[in-house]
Amino acid sequence: MSGLRIVLLEDNANDAELIQEFLQADHLCCEIVRVQSRADFEAALKTVGIDLILADYKLPAFDGLSALEVTLRERPEVPFILVSGTLGEELAVEALKSGATDFVLKTRLSRLVPAVRRALREASERAERKSVEQALRRSEMYLAEAQRLSHTGSFGWNLSSGEIYWSDETYRIFELDAAIKPTVQAIIDRTHPDDRVRLQRIIDRAASERIVFAAEHRLLMADGSIKHVRTVAHGVSGRDPDRFRFVGAVMDITERKRTEQTLLERESKIRRLVDANIIGIIVWNFDGEILEANDAFLRIVGYEREDIGSGRVGWRDLTPQEWLPRSERALVEAGQTGRAQPYEKEYIRRDGSRVPVLVGLATFDASGTEGVAFVVDLTERKRAETEAHESDRRYQEVQRELAHANRVATMGQLTASIAHEVNQPIAATVTNAQAALRWLAGQPPEVEKARQALGRIVDDGNRAGNVIGRIHELIRKTPPRKEPVDINEAIREVIELTRGEAWKHGASVQTHLADRLPLVEGDRVQLQQVLLNLLINAMEVMSGVSDGVRELLISTARADSGCVLVTVLDSGPGFAADSAERLFAPFYTTKPTGLGMGLPICRSIVEAHGGRLWASANVPHGAIFQFTVPAHPDASS
Repeated sequence: MSGLRIVLLEDNANDAELIQEFLQADHLCCEIVRVQSRADFEAALKTVGIDLILADYKLPAFDGLSALEVTLRERPEVPFILVSGTLGEELAVEALKSGATDFVLKTRLSRLVPAVRRALREASERAERKSVEQALRRSEMYLAEAQRLSHTGSFGWNLSSGEIYWSDETYRIFELDAAIKPTVQAIIDRTHPDDRVRLQRIIDRAASERIVFAAEHRLLMADGSIKHVRTVAHGVSGRDPDRFRFVGAVMDITERKRTEQTLLERESKIRRLVDANIIGIIVWNFDGEILEANDAFLRIVGYEREDIGSGRVGWRDLTPQEWLPRSERALVEAGQTGRAQPYEKEYIRRDGSRVPVLVGLATFDASGTEGVAFVVDLTERKRAETEAHESDRRYQEVQRELAHANRVATMGQLTASIAHEVNQPIAATVTNAQAALRWLAGQPPEVEKARQALGRIVDDGNRAGNVIGRIHELIRKTPPRKEPVDINEAIREVIELTRGEAWKHGASVQTHLADRLPLVEGDRVQLQQVLLNLLINAMEVMSGVSDGVRELLISTARADSGCVLVTVLDSGPGFAADSAERLFAPFYTTKPTGLGMGLPICRSIVEAHGGRLWASANVPHGAIFQFTVPAHPDASS
């Protein structure tokens, strides 16, 4: 024993020296810290590494029992020995009861060293026992926490006494009060009725044959919920066979069962999907092998299962050269993210033909070396798309034919007006020609007057030619084209064509055309057809107005979202508010003649230009037709 640190509470220097001599004489290597007052004693107790306290019983201002009280409060683990010359037997017993380790009379200091050694040994044993107890408590705490976290309880079952021990977690799993003594019957009662007989047989057989047993069964809880548990146990007998007992564990596997059930359901759904052969499904690897394929995939590519299973045909063999880079990119994407966005490609069938497909990829794990592909045959869809495109082409062609027929019919309505527009410059041409001939025949010839007459002939010829040209543009068949169009100029040309029609119906035509309008993007002929239809319709309906002014107003303005707005407003009889949309229905007409296709064709033309055509009532009477046309992106007026 070496390196002891001893606190000595002693006011007598001679006694202190004598005590030290006794300790050293017995080869106790120690450092003695001598104190004489309460303050010094309390300060010494705060020193780290004190092994023993020796205290005189009686001091002038402090006594041994008070020192013992301080020690038990501050350093209860340090042995405390009273050393006194006046300590009687009754006081010694009181000190021992109060917590002193031992007492030694100064007249018998030969007992000091044995008492010190015994006190140190007992203190060491107490410290070791305390350490073991703390370790045991830590271990029990860790075990209890581990059981709680893993949902695994422990139990013991003594077959001889029938006594059963449950850990706290086992009580939690069974949801029973810890005050209830566990029994086999309590376990059976908590078990689901459908599992009780089977579990009872397992327990009875294990108890009879003393064999290892394991069982999975369900628990029916008080609230009606169900838990799944797994119980495993083995026998422990030691030297005495009559003390045989089972030691085991109970695991709450409810979550595992739920996960297993979910996986089974998912697997079942996937298997049904594969077996249903609605779409082609293959299991592939990065090396190009097809590990598994369903019948739908085999039908798509025209191969037999033996061709795929033997490894003679891989997915790279089925892929045309021009599609391989796209397939490789999809593989890289699937390897990085676990899946690839569906993409279109082609497969080469066994007969050499090609089949269009839509492919989606997903990998089984992070390595990305294997995965599943879902393959949809696009043959029917591609055929339907082709047919739809052809149908749309035919529809557009019919629309153009209808529009052309509508233009021709409209021009037919304007025959008289057009004839007037052409006859007027022709008549003027004849008159001017006759006048020029007279002036040239005179003596002397009036050349200047003849020249002026010839100039008027040229102007009238151009005027008639322009009328014929505009009619030709409107009547002839041409494919639609998108180009910058000055909508104000197009309106003026249509008004010029319909001037005679307006005069015939007694209509006054006014315009409010906005300045600095952007050019619109569209087909000039088609847009003029819309204007022509709207103007002639307005003139015709106003002809039925017996009293009042017949006014027709055409205006243009900028509209929202980069469009130009065209408005045609008349003072005719108008229409009912609830029939505005019906005006655009095919074959609907309010006139005694006509097929009722003019407005539907106009709407289809405007919508094909990206605009909108609608009607509303004018106040106090009449109708308003408005349409929008998007401005040309690169042109302005």
